[in-house]
Amino acid sequence: MTETINFESSEEIIDVSITDTTVEVTKRKRSTSTYACFPPRPVPDIVWKEIYKVIDNKIVFIKNVKGIHRPAYTVHESFTFPHPNACPECGSTNCAIDHIRNEKICNDCKTVWPRENDKVL
Repeated sequence: MTETINFESSEEIIDVSITDTTVEVTKRKRSTSTYACFPPRPVPDIVWKEIYKVIDNKIVFIKNVKGIHRPAYTVHESFTFPHPNACPECGSTNCAIDHIRNEKICNDCKTVWPRENDKVL
């Protein structure tokens, strides 16, 4: 005989594990907050496991076990800086030097700027 277990809860059920003598229900309450830092990071969700035992063919609640949630971050931190001799308009390093006029010319966007802005690496 199969019985249906209804868990009346507004929380999200993540996992249910059933053995001959126990039922473990892992639940989560999603956080809608973020830490006030840059870049903003989500506050971990509240997670817990409800443990039930099968006693005399009845499912009896035994205890709650608090868990720890570590949010996954999809964007890794990185720092990008423009090349010191790059075009000031498009950022390209595909540039030519006009030694007569003492200017640089971007071969991509055709911007012209004085060579005194050149940086020595």
